[in-house]
Amino acid sequence: MSAPRRAAIVSALAAALTFAVLYEMDVDVAGGTPVIGVATWVVSAAVETVRSWGWMGVLALMALESSSLPVPSEVILPLAGYLVHMGSMDPLAAFLAALAGSLAGSYVDYYIGYALGMGILRRLPWISGDALARAESWFRVYGEPMVIVTRMIPGMRTLISFPAGALGMGAKKFGLYTAAGSALWDAVLMGAGYSLATRWDAVSAIAQESLLPAVGAAVIGISLYVVLTVTRGRVIATRTPSVD
Repeated sequence: MSAPRRAAIVSALAAALTFAVLYEMDVDVAGGTPVIGVATWVVSAAVETVRSWGWMGVLALMALESSSLPVPSEVILPLAGYLVHMGSMDPLAAFLAALAGSLAGSYVDYYIGYALGMGILRRLPWISGDALARAESWFRVYGEPMVIVTRMIPGMRTLISFPAGALGMGAKKFGLYTAAGSALWDAVLMGAGYSLATRWDAVSAIAQESLLPAVGAAVIGISLYVVLTVTRGRVIATRTPSVD
């Protein structure tokens, strides 16, 4: 068995183990009622995990969210900002935990994509085929910078890791690009929760519904990348002598 396949298997097993532990914690929080698949209980469990476990809860939940599991970062991060404002969590520890969790979970999907390839990924029933196809298309058309841009687009921010791994993006560059995009996402949502500490639930609801500033930044980023790519292509074409 090749090293990438071993890495993918180990990463997936580690994510599954963490998920199982948090699942048991969720059952306890919900008073014996399983919460997986029920949006209200997922949010409740995430809140209780962050409140009870602090930065460790932020790290674990962000790792799950970034590995494409149904854990809402739009709730986790504003709550972390709220707890920082209330003095219950160190700001640097909270931010670094969120960033580390984002990287860890993203590498799980990256190595799964690297080991399995897009052909197998498209057939997996628990991954949205349309969203995965869109992520693959964006990555093929706009290139590796999409790893940064899509970290700020809900519904796409985790799936981009699959084509990045499957289509041969270097692991180190993937980590740097993921860290850059995730750092901005984490800082924006934690900052929102910190600024509106008395209404962090409203912040998370707004983040899930619109996230206009983040989406706007993503659109600007895509536009600039396309313009620069097209301009560069024209410059190269102009400088290339024609052959009569």
